[in-house]
Amino acid sequence: LGEWLLRHPFASWPFAVAAHSLRVQRGVISRSRTLLPWTAVQSVSLKQSLLDRFFKVARIELVAPFGRIALPCLPLADARVLFDYAAAQAIVPLARRH
Repeated sequence: LGEWLLRHPFASWPFAVAAHSLRVQRGVISRSRTLLPWTAVQSVSLKQSLLDRFFKVARIELVAPFGRIALPCLPLADARVLFDYAAAQAIVPLARRH
């Protein structure tokens, strides 16, 4: 899986999905970068408000030991792909532990 970069016209932050991690950059005036290894993901959720459903967008939330990363206003098809990929990557290390 090469690196998949997604930019949304309303987002001031790009993010990149790689085989082993998610890289998120945030901010316009003050910038921050976060690298989240898939093995650190404790939970992933896909959320849509009524307005999100109307515009066919969704929000992905990833929870890790250091906090939560939210990716709002993603096109619904992209959000579903990212959700499925993140869920599959987060489950693999748990299956190997047993």
